[in-house]
Amino acid sequence: MAQGQDNYIGLNVGGKIFKTSRTTLLADPDSFFSGLLEGAIPSARDDQGNYLIDQDGKVFRHVLNFMRYNELVLPEGFKEYGVLKRQADFFQLESLKSSIERPMQVDGSEAVGLVCPDGKVFHTTREILMREKNSYFTKMLSKESTVEKDLQGNYFLHDISNSELLQHALSYLTHGGILDPVIDRNNLPYSDLYRVNNPFNLKGLDNHCDVIRHVPHHEDLGPTRLYFYYNLNTPCFIYILRPERIDATCDPGTVLLLRDRLFLKRVRIMEDVDAGVVNMECINSKQPASLHDVVAYFKEDERAEISNRTISPNCIRLVITYASRRGSRIR
Repeated sequence: MAQGQDNYIGLNVGGKIFKTSRTTLLADPDSFFSGLLEGAIPSARDDQGNYLIDQDGKVFRHVLNFMRYNELVLPEGFKEYGVLKRQADFFQLESLKSSIERPMQVDGSEAVGLVCPDGKVFHTTREILMREKNSYFTKMLSKESTVEKDLQGNYFLHDISNSELLQHALSYLTHGGILDPVIDRNNLPYSDLYRVNNPFNLKGLDNHCDVIRHVPHHEDLGPTRLYFYYNLNTPCFIYILRPERIDATCDPGTVLLLRDRLFLKRVRIMEDVDAGVVNMECINSKQPASLHDVVAYFKEDERAEISNRTISPNCIRLVITYASRRGSRIR
């Protein structure tokens, strides 16, 4: 009987008394409690021999339950995320810290958490996810389709086997195009990236992936080509194919434009593809740049050949191809 009592520890946390097993408290060898029970952390005791801990007892019960079940279980409407996170820090429970995701506002818009089966969590906003009609995300948020949530309120995406696909989808919705580096084509066939359209039903992204998927191998010389997406609901976006050939195909003004001035953000997403969010004030600083302004801007370089295609009611794609300085098409 005495041995059983010795295996149970009393904790006085903010005036609330908790009894739990030594095994529960020692489950994480790097935690505060392991140091406490092994004598590395000094602590006073109350008259009943319970360890005195100056923390919020009401919230601590959730910490203790996490150590018991190795799972964060919170009641509906729980709002003390700040205190809970501070207790996770105080008690040195790294696994609890990683389990806590507080609902938040991002740039004034409602935040949404998305969890992949591999455990990776992505945060974005409702406004971003609603940018393309009839997508997986719009149906999820409008409750046309049922998607389960985890205990932190994040949507659990059972059908998404690869978190990289979700990353590219969110990049597309956020920036107007794919702005995250794509794994080298030898390791990730374009068909894998192309499939990102299928689970999320993002029709516009289908076109973006098709552009990347058909980039010729770098050994095959070709002209510099821009794919300019004139978007109404998202930032305007550019892919530059053959950026290394800008000097050979463009006049000096365009060279400067494509290197420095045109981008709010620019990333080398593949060996022979740059992607960027367009600084539309560079095209027209006095008023929002129209599609006509964009065409006129690139037409300043007489080598530019421009064609356009309507991708959706909110997107027109311009393809801008530069001939060589000798006046002949580089093939």
